[in-house]
Amino acid sequence: MDFYIQNPKDQQVIIALDYLSPRMIPNACPQPAVHYNIYLADQDGNNLDAAGISTQAAYGHINIDELAKGDYRLKVINWGDSGSRTDYTLTSYASVQGAKIVDQASQLEKDLEEAGEKGKQVKKGDVDGVIYYDKEDQIVSIRVTKT
Repeated sequence: MDFYIQNPKDQQVIIALDYLSPRMIPNACPQPAVHYNIYLADQDGNNLDAAGISTQAAYGHINIDELAKGDYRLKVINWGDSGSRTDYTLTSYASVQGAKIVDQASQLEKDLEEAGEKGKQVKKGDVDGVIYYDKEDQIVSIRVTKT
C-alpha cells in the first residue's frame, strides 16, 4: 500500500510500523503469516531507506537524520501471506515539526483542490469539471462532478 509523507522542514524524521504481536493472538486462533517491509522514496522514485519489520516484536522503523523538506512516498509491502487480513499502524516522529502521513486518496484530493483553484472551469448541463495542467510536474488533473 502506498502512502505519502509531507515533511514541512529539514529535520530528523522517524517512520514506524507496528501491528498486533503474535504473542497477543490466542493459541487457538490462526497466526497471520505477515512479513512487512517499509520503503521510503523521493518523488522521483529513488529509494532513500528501507526497513524490515520484526515478526517477533511486530515493530520496525526508518530513521532519517536529515530529511529535506518536501513530499515523499512510503510503501508498505507484506512479503508474507498477502491474503492475511491484518491491521497495522504507521506513526511519524519529527525533531522540529510534525511530518504528516497521508493516504493516496487524501494526496489526490490535494492535487484536485489545486486544480480547482488554478484550472479551467467547465460546465455542461448538470456536470461540472475542472481541467488543470501542471507544466512543472507535467501532470494533468481532471475533476468531474455531477450535480
